[in-house]
Amino acid sequence: MAILSLGGRILDLCEHSGNKGQQFDPAHTGLDHLALEAESLDALHAWAGWLDASGVARSPIREVAGGQGSMFDFVDPDGIQIEFIYLNLAS
Repeated sequence: MAILSLGGRILDLCEHSGNKGQQFDPAHTGLDHLALEAESLDALHAWAGWLDASGVARSPIREVAGGQGSMFDFVDPDGIQIEFIYLNLAS
């Protein structure tokens, strides 16, 4: 896994090697997940509220990075895990 900071944005890459032609399985082949950065904690909560209002099941918002951030995730219609994350790297 690699986490790259790109001019105020974060790119998190995780590779699963060894695809032997299987169909997509989020734990074994292809894309693991896509992480999108929220610009603030309030924005993270707004995205969660929008998903709730749209009837999309999601995980609870939880603290990450030793308390320096918060995140939640959900699964898109293709089975890809989408993560929304806010990191307060200034603290």
